[in-house]
Amino acid sequence: MEVNYTYTDVLAAFGVGGAHPGSLSLTKKTVKNLGINEQKRILDVGCGTGQTAAYIAETYDCHVTGLDPHQGMLDKMEQRLNDATLKVNMVQGEAEALPFDNQSFDIILSESVTSFTDAPQSLKEYARVLKRDGMLVMLEMTKKQDATIEDIDALKEFYGIKYILEEREWMTYLKEAGFHEVKVNRVAPLEMRADTEFDLLDDIDDGLFDIMARHQELIETYEATLGANMYFCKKAIK
Repeated sequence: MEVNYTYTDVLAAFGVGGAHPGSLSLTKKTVKNLGINEQKRILDVGCGTGQTAAYIAETYDCHVTGLDPHQGMLDKMEQRLNDATLKVNMVQGEAEALPFDNQSFDIILSESVTSFTDAPQSLKEYARVLKRDGMLVMLEMTKKQDATIEDIDALKEFYGIKYILEEREWMTYLKEAGFHEVKVNRVAPLEMRADTEFDLLDDIDDGLFDIMARHQELIETYEATLGANMYFCKKAIK
C-alpha cells in the first residue's frame, strides 16, 4: 500500500538536526545576542530533533521547552537528551494552540516553522504565551517580489503549506498579533548554506528518499524566488 509521506516525515526519518536556512551555525550567531541567562525561559516552537533546544540549554544553563507536533521528531529529541543533564522539556503540540499559560516565556524561537502552520493564529499564540517584555525570534522563508504565482503554488503543494509571504505581509501579521517593534535581518545567500546534521533511521522507505531529492531540486530551482528573513519581534506591553 502506498504511503503519502509529508516533508516533515522526511525530516524525522532522516533525523535532520537543522532543516532551517543556516542550520545550527546561524542559530548560534542569533542567540548569542539575545541576552539569555539562567533565569530565562525559552520556547523552541517546532523543535524537531532538539538540536537548537539542547544547544541553548547547554550553553546558557537555562530552561528550554521544545514543542513539536511530530512524535518521530520528539523520539529523536529524546535520544539526543538521553545522556545529557539539561533543563529541557519536550511537549507534543501545535503552534496554533500552544499548551501553555499566558506570559510563560521570555523568548520564543521559531526556525522555519511558522509558514507550515496557520501563521496568523500561531503568531497570536506566540504573543499570548510571551511575557510582557518578551521577544519572538522567527526565521522564515520570505517570498521575493519577483516570485510568480506558479512558483508559489508549486512550493505550497510540495510542502503542504498555506503561506509563503513577502516581508511586508509578515510585518502586517506580526503587528496584528501584538508585536509593536519588529527588526528584520535578511539572511545572506552564503549564510543560508550550512552543514546539516543527519541521524537516519535504520530502514528508510524509498518514497522518503524521493521526497528528499525533490526538496533539494526545489531549493535549487527556486533559489531566486525565496529568501529567508530573521524577524526580531518585541511584544506590545498592554
